[in-house]
Amino acid sequence: MEDSSFNDTLDFETDLAKDTPENHELDTLKGQIEDFLTEKPEIERKLEEEKAKLKEASRGLQDLKAKVEENSIQLNKNKIDLDNEIQKKDKLEENLLEVEAALDKMRKELKWIIKSQSGQTYIEPEGYREFKKDANLKILNQLQEESTSITRTVRRRQKVALTNYQCVEQKVEGIDKLLLKITHKEDMFMLENEKLQETQARVQNLREELLKTKMFKYMVYLVCGILLMLSIVCGKYF
Repeated sequence: MEDSSFNDTLDFETDLAKDTPENHELDTLKGQIEDFLTEKPEIERKLEEEKAKLKEASRGLQDLKAKVEENSIQLNKNKIDLDNEIQKKDKLEENLLEVEAALDKMRKELKWIIKSQSGQTYIEPEGYREFKKDANLKILNQLQEESTSITRTVRRRQKVALTNYQCVEQKVEGIDKLLLKITHKEDMFMLENEKLQETQARVQNLREELLKTKMFKYMVYLVCGILLMLSIVCGKYF
């Protein structure tokens, strides 16, 4: 009877060592935990790289925002200068009209003086027509030159303002694209973080299952040991 009980215990331990579903599941859990522990440093490294990229992109975004603000200030300044030049041009045109009106008034007064002194007969002074023509021509040329210069300045500043505005628009579009890219990376980072948390939770569950399996295995060994001792005691006295 003693040999039979001992052989039964050995057979039971041999069964535990066999490729049973429970033992296979235990090995699978161990392999999954080992795989996760192996992949965890790489996952953490990738997350750190993404964090660093996000920080770098954020710094670049701040620089672009500063440049856009600087260009906006310059654009407003150019607009103010442009408005001032336009006002100067309008003022010159008003002055030109005033000069022409003054010249016309002077011509009428001169005609009246000559007429009053010549006894109802208007006599135009010698060279007066050429003098009037030259004077008017000089004034008109001077005003035309100033108007042309102001027009060129206005057009040049309009062109500069338009170029600056287009540059600002392009930078704003670049910022929008960069924001979309950063948002996408943030979403990917959050997704990776969620996956990492899920993996950690799964590993925790696997560890708990492994612990339960080990405890069950130890309980089986304990019961087998007790049964073995009981069989030895029973065989000794009976």
